[in-house]
Amino acid sequence: MTRSLICTVKANLLHEALQRAIRIAPTKGAGYDRAAGILFEVHDKELWIKVTDLERQFFQKLVCESEADVTFRLHTNVARFVATLPMGAEQDVRFHIDDATRRIEVQYMKSPTKVKMATIVGEYPRVDWHDYTEMDDAFELATKLQAVSWAIEDSAVGTLSGVSIDGEWVEAMSRKQLARIKCKVSTDAPVIGVVKTLAPLIAQGSRVRIKALEGRIVVALDETCQVSASSVLGEWPNLSSRIDQIDMPHGFTINRQRLLDALGRIIGFTQGDRFPRINFNIQPDRVVLSLTDPKDGDITDTIALSGRVGDEPCEFCFNPVWLQKAIDTFPGGEVQVKYAAWNKPIKLIEPMTSYNALIMGLDPGEKMESPKEDD
Repeated sequence: MTRSLICTVKANLLHEALQRAIRIAPTKGAGYDRAAGILFEVHDKELWIKVTDLERQFFQKLVCESEADVTFRLHTNVARFVATLPMGAEQDVRFHIDDATRRIEVQYMKSPTKVKMATIVGEYPRVDWHDYTEMDDAFELATKLQAVSWAIEDSAVGTLSGVSIDGEWVEAMSRKQLARIKCKVSTDAPVIGVVKTLAPLIAQGSRVRIKALEGRIVVALDETCQVSASSVLGEWPNLSSRIDQIDMPHGFTINRQRLLDALGRIIGFTQGDRFPRINFNIQPDRVVLSLTDPKDGDITDTIALSGRVGDEPCEFCFNPVWLQKAIDTFPGGEVQVKYAAWNKPIKLIEPMTSYNALIMGLDPGEKMESPKEDD
C-alpha cells in the first residue's frame, strides 16, 4: 500500500473548527442529499473547512503544512474521531490519501491511532469567502444575539423568522413575545437575518464583523471563520417603540438562577407534554409556580422576592419552556419584572443594560407549543 501526505494541522485547532462545522452540517432532507458531510480543501498552506445545509454556511481557514492542493469530502464522523484525541498545543493530525483506494486516512501524530474514511463523491454547493477587512464592525453582536433570538418561534416565516439588526438595536419577536437590547453595529442599512440557529456559534466570536449581501447576511467570528444565513426583505414591525408606552405600575425583583431552577424542575416533571402550562402567581413577597392542569401529579415551587414595587397580587399563565428560554439568556443575575394585569404582558428588565423583553401570558384554555430543543 502506498499513501501520500496531504497536510498536517494542529489537533486543537482542527477540533475547534470541526465542532463548529457539525453544528451546521445537514443530517436529513434535501440539505443532506446535496451537501452531506464536511468539505476539506487544501490551498497553499491553508486547510479550508466548508459546510452548508443549503440555508446556512460555515467556512473556516486553518494554517497547515501541506504537500499538495487537494479537495475531498468526509462524513461528519471525522469530527467525532478528532474529538477523542489529546489536544495539547504540540499535537497534530495528518491527512493522507491512499493512492490505490483513494480513501482518506486521518492519523494522530505519527502514531497507530488513525481512521480510514471513504470520500463522499458529487458536486458540493458553493460556499464563498468574504474579505474580512471589507466587513462592518459588529463586536457586540457576539454576546447580545442570543439574548434576543429565543423570542423567535420555530414556525415563524417572513420577517418574524429573523433578527432585526439596525445599527443601534437587535430585536426579535413573535406573536407572544419580544426581546431587544442595544447593540452597536456599523452597518449602512438595517438587515433582518435568519440567524437564530447561528447565535451559539456567533457567541464564540472574538472579533465579530458583519456584511449584508442581497438576500444574505455574513458574520465573521474573526479573521479565519465565517458563517452566513439568508436575510429577509420586508418592514420590521415597529412594536418596540410601544414597550415604554405600556403603563406597568407593579413589579418585583427575583433571582434569575432560582427562577431557572424552579422552571427546570417543572419542565422535567412535565417532559413529553408539548403544551405545558403553569400558573405564575405573584404575591406580596413571593412567586408561586404550579401546574395549571396537573395530570400525573402536581408540582409547586415558591420563590422569595428580593424586591417589590406595590403589593398588587396577580396570576399569569405561561408555557414554562418559553419562559425558561427567556430567563436562560437573560443578561443579569437579578430579573426585574413589571406588570399591570393578567391580560397584559409582563416586562423583563436588566437594569445594568438596555435589555428588555415582553412576554404575553396565555388566555384561559389557550395552548402554546414548546420550542424545539437547540441544535
